[in-house]
Amino acid sequence: MMAIGIAVSACASTAPDDPSAGATADAVVGTWGDTARSKPHLVLSSDGTVTGTDGCNGISTTFAVDGNSIVLERFASTMKACLGVDPWLSAIHTAVIDGDEMVVSNAQGERIGTLARAAD
Repeated sequence: MMAIGIAVSACASTAPDDPSAGATADAVVGTWGDTARSKPHLVLSSDGTVTGTDGCNGISTTFAVDGNSIVLERFASTMKACLGVDPWLSAIHTAVIDGDEMVVSNAQGERIGTLARAAD
């Protein structure tokens, strides 16, 4: 069974490889988080797709860069029950890059966590 996550795109967003965007594709494309089993991570690709997991359930969507923010479209996610896993990443709405960290915020603009850039 699939579920729709809580994430929407802003109307004024630009393609991830648009050089006029505040955050560049080079800054956002890559793997963010720990790809070990039961660890949250996202993989942002140069074609604008996003795959990953909240540590339990898979995430699949697209993203756009809007100024300095990365905005995720609504996403499909699996709905497995996973005891002992904090699914905080499933509440992602936007993110910003701060050095080698992705700071993740929910729909209310509250910081909910960070993902470190993984060595690709």
